[in-house]
Parts: sequence; C-alpha cells; structure tokens
Amino acid sequence: MTMLHVTLRTWGLTLLVGVLGALLGFGLDLALGQEGWVLVGASMGLCGGAIFAGSLMNRAPAPAPVAATPPPAAAPPSEPSE
Repeated sequence: MTMLHVTLRTWGLTLLVGVLGALLGFGLDLALGQEGWVLVGASMGLCGGAIFAGSLMNRAPAPAPVAATPPPAAAPPSEPSE
C-alpha cells in the first residue's frame, strides 16, 4: 500500500465517523434542547474514527514459523548381558 493510499483511507474513515458523530450530536441537540452536543459528538467521532483507522492500518504481524525439532537421537545398541 502506498503512503498516499494509507493517508487517504485514514482521513476518509476519520471524517466519516466524525460526521456520523456530529449527526448524532445534532439529534441530541434537538431532543434535549441544549446546545453543544454537535461539538461533543463530532469530536468523539473524529477520535473514534482515527482509532478505528489506525487499528485497520496496524494489523498484527503474522506468527513466526516454529522451527521443526530434530528427531530424537537413536539410542546406542546395548551390549548383551551374560
């Protein structure tokens, strides 16, 4: 992935979730009759979107392959007892 692609995807997800948070805050503004919820919803949405985009970009590394263990050494032949 190129750096431009990662940057655009991160900003796009951040802005999308931020707008959704602002719309939720606008709904709370209308329902409660108190101002300021648009800013609260937008800021929470922007932070949440950035966290979500960062989690998508920083995937966990693939597990390292486990080295095969060598077969056990054969026991030396025992001497016959008399």
